[in-house]
Amino acid sequence: MTIDSAGNVGIGVTPSGWAATYTGFQIGGNATLTSPTTAGAGNSFQLSCNAHIDTDGSWEYISTDEAANMYMQDGTFVFRTAASGTAGNDITWGAAKLTIANSGQLTTYADAAGVFGAVIQNDGNVATRYGIKVQAGADDASGQTHYLGCYDGDGDSVGYVWNNAGTFQLVDASDIRLKEDVTPTTIKGLETVNALEVIDFTRKKSKHRVIGGFSGQQVAALCPTAGSKNSDGMYGVSKADLVPTLVKAIQELAAEVKALKEAA
Repeated sequence: MTIDSAGNVGIGVTPSGWAATYTGFQIGGNATLTSPTTAGAGNSFQLSCNAHIDTDGSWEYISTDEAANMYMQDGTFVFRTAASGTAGNDITWGAAKLTIANSGQLTTYADAAGVFGAVIQNDGNVATRYGIKVQAGADDASGQTHYLGCYDGDGDSVGYVWNNAGTFQLVDASDIRLKEDVTPTTIKGLETVNALEVIDFTRKKSKHRVIGGFSGQQVAALCPTAGSKNSDGMYGVSKADLVPTLVKAIQELAAEVKALKEAA
């Protein structure tokens, strides 16, 4: 163990040079703990890998590699990382990857294409290994409570899951003010509905028998907005996106019935 003249401690290593306003504790080559030397409101406690606060007050790489840091300040926990850099060079931390605010609010951030921002896993080949539980809103389920909000890359809403006075709803953003070039639909309702084959089938994996369903490939061919192929190449069906086609079919059928009545 080595203690330098400023009180910084190194175990298994001579401690790196630290800013005069901080006291550092270094374990081996790359692990560090640090906090401001003088007690005060708003001070932080830092736990880092391959990073320390240099004598000029800037964060610096210890080795040529990536860096990671977790700090606690004002009741908030923040986890952040930095891309690989050269030993001795200053570190530019990216956006915090995980933040737990003093209020308990949890924020995660991912910055990579083709990955999910968060993965919740409770695997074990048992149906009762559940995923996510959300408890929010009034005790009697009155009013309107958002459980999940979905936004595009600019932060504009594309939809949400909420409780609307006791009714659980998945809602698309559909305000007319978000739309332009509005025209009557070209959907052929009855023609599409009559072409759709309603099938019963058994799922190969679970052997569960489904009574009343569709083929994703057929739906995609007849109603592209309701049938789509994901990144794995598997087709799926959005039942909600079939609603406009069904409404149009009913309207066309109602028009035919009206015409027959008027001709009678």
